Amino acid sequence: MGYLAAVAEREDHDVRILDAIGGVDPESLTAEARRFTPHLVGSPHETAQSLRTPLAFAGELPLDFAHFNRFVPYPGTEFDRELAEQGYRFNFSKTSDFELDNENVIFVPPAIDPAEYRRLLDGAYRGFYLRPRYVLRRLLAIRTLTELLGQLGGLRVLVSG
Repeated sequence: MGYLAAVAEREDHDVRILDAIGGVDPESLTAEARRFTPHLVGSPHETAQSLRTPLAFAGELPLDFAHFNRFVPYPGTEFDRELAEQGYRFNFSKTSDFELDNENVIFVPPAIDPAEYRRLLDGAYRGFYLRPRYVLRRLLAIRTLTELLGQLGGLRVLVSG
């Protein structure tokens, strides 16, 4: 049996997710629904403080999953052109896994130290997925051995990173 994924998406850190998606109430979703929200982080005007806002906000919502999508100025986009005018040059051929690996970041906002940016990204996942209430909720939702093994694999990635 599949499941419904309710996606609350936003790209502006100053706007609450529920406002951005037109008033969808996560509590009104069925018990079988999985609630997920992607967050765009690391845009050119981002600061360490503005980055902490969506990371903390994700933990306040009754979500099953969160993903923190790093800003990437893909070739040919307006952002790529604007940043090139400012002197930035990006090498997309260095790595094929830059979207998943926080060690291979294509763009770091100029107001954030690269090491701090990576720590914030890593901490976002740990902070979201290792909250005691979240862990308990996930454990209580496990119904099969496959689900248990999947949760243990995710835990291993979080604590080993």
